[in-house]
Amino acid sequence: MNFQELSLFEKYGDSLLFVERTGNNFRSLKEETTRFNQFKITTTASEIYLRAKINNFSLIDLEVATVDEFYKKESKSFLYLGLYYGIVIMSLIFNIVFYFVFKDKRFITYSLLLFSVAMMFLYEDGLFSFLTTNPWLLNNFTMITSPVTALIACIFTYYFLELKKYDAAFIRRVCGAFFVFFICLTFLYFSQ
Repeated sequence: MNFQELSLFEKYGDSLLFVERTGNNFRSLKEETTRFNQFKITTTASEIYLRAKINNFSLIDLEVATVDEFYKKESKSFLYLGLYYGIVIMSLIFNIVFYFVFKDKRFITYSLLLFSVAMMFLYEDGLFSFLTTNPWLLNNFTMITSPVTALIACIFTYYFLELKKYDAAFIRRVCGAFFVFFICLTFLYFSQ
């Protein structure tokens, strides 16, 4: 999911021939939405090349498979993802109900934390691309959700460990620190 642009070339003799382009910047142009960037390669060339433009550093998993192998693996992967996200949704519902029953902020902050972590996993699993094809959001989603998830984790910790008894100003200091961090992050992002 971290590819802004991924280009496929075939080598014929001493020249490279451009074949196809995919990536976050081109998702809205594709007819079908897929979890990850992929090419269907049918070629007589002895060598193929990929050129990648990556938003931020990532380990690149390159996998070559036949169409049948690909669909078999994807169907199993979707089954496991469905089970995982089903459990997450069930846990969210239970914790929201518990919040309304017990009026305990630990349940609602845990629900927010679980939701933000699930959104990060949704992006990393490639499923977020089914929700949007916006290139800016796809390229910057991790930068947006990581600090938000960290802030929610601090707020959850505050309520779960009942830190109000020991340090009433904790939540103000954490929110202040994250505000400063967010301003710095925004400045760094737009200065590049």
